Amino acid sequence: MNYVVLEKARKSFLVWDTGLAVDHARRLADDGNKVYYFTEWAESTPKYYRYAVGIGYPGVEKVKDFFKYIDKVDCIVFYYTGHGDLAEWLRGGGYTVFGAGAGEKLEYDRAFAKKVQKEAGLPVQNYKIIKGIDNVISYVKKNPKKYIKLNIFRGDLETFYAEDGDAAETVLNALKPKLGPFSDSFEFLVEDKVPDVVVETGWDLFFNGKDFVKPYLWGFLKDGFYIGKFSDELPSILKTVAEAIKPTLLEFNYRGAISVEVLVTKDKTPYVLDWTVRMFYPSGILYTYAIKNYSDVIFKVANGETAKIIPKGKFVGAKDIVSNYAMQNWVKVTYPKKLKDRIRIQGAMHTGDEYAVPSGYEPMAQVVTANDSVLSVIKSTNKLADSVGAFGYEGTSVDSRTINEMLEDAKSVGLDF
Repeated sequence: MNYVVLEKARKSFLVWDTGLAVDHARRLADDGNKVYYFTEWAESTPKYYRYAVGIGYPGVEKVKDFFKYIDKVDCIVFYYTGHGDLAEWLRGGGYTVFGAGAGEKLEYDRAFAKKVQKEAGLPVQNYKIIKGIDNVISYVKKNPKKYIKLNIFRGDLETFYAEDGDAAETVLNALKPKLGPFSDSFEFLVEDKVPDVVVETGWDLFFNGKDFVKPYLWGFLKDGFYIGKFSDELPSILKTVAEAIKPTLLEFNYRGAISVEVLVTKDKTPYVLDWTVRMFYPSGILYTYAIKNYSDVIFKVANGETAKIIPKGKFVGAKDIVSNYAMQNWVKVTYPKKLKDRIRIQGAMHTGDEYAVPSGYEPMAQVVTANDSVLSVIKSTNKLADSVGAFGYEGTSVDSRTINEMLEDAKSVGLDF
């Protein structure tokens, strides 16, 4: 596996999760650490599949009660958002915590994020906060070509682009039954489409409460394939964004993973599309393979220490493995066992065979790779994708020509990959 364990000693971790980060817990265990893994299963009528994620993995102890274990571990990990207040409370109580904490506001409150960006000197596309579905539809009919976004409740509606009022009406009318009597008062952020966009890029970093951890990972997402590069310097366009957000992260005492999506225009202007104050989904799972000293990075970031990533290769790739059937049903995932570190399942349990747990999310898994050239990463990715078997999965390959064309576009605006 060619992993590097903790520099000082193996540790114990308690992972709070939504069910999507079981492979992160698995990697901590593979490094020889003691891992307790908790998923939020409680509701008025609990369902077993919400608890089942993570069962059966060697070294990962599935637990029903979170607070019974907080004093038994060296580090508490929140890979995803949803309990920033709990992470903040634990950190304030002296616990070593990996996670966004109060920094969740950057992702959950889009108007706040826009204000932060503007005050930091970043360009901000025109936007309006509009209350009520009918008011949004009316506005877009008069002002077409808009992106429509929600705060927090992405499970009800993901960000979408409305070319005109009819498109907005079609999508938003379908939302009305979910919001019920709140349809007339719910707030939406309606944002202008950025003109003359050449490429969408971004960085995927760790912040230890003081600074970003090197080497930096930045890259591109295209048709379900993420291609990234580790480097000690960010391109100037992306460095500008990192430097602009750093004071806010310091204010939040932010200690965790953070990503940003950036649209770059012909005149090399970077427009922030969205902040991700968690492991970037779904491709953040590649860290479990691509970082040799993974556990060490997680613990040191949580503890506010200086860390240095040891990457497995200069370039990394992650490709979606999608089965629509798996969104609502248990699906057995098969692959050669020698590739278990390269096939990473987003929400799974283990009973001798691995099963993807129905989460309602795409994709059910990713294949991950690392190498010293873009072409090698693409070739390896396609080979790995062909090795996966699952009901409803139809293998698709990464088109190297499409990726190369995107990278040439990026180069034209100063993003030399």
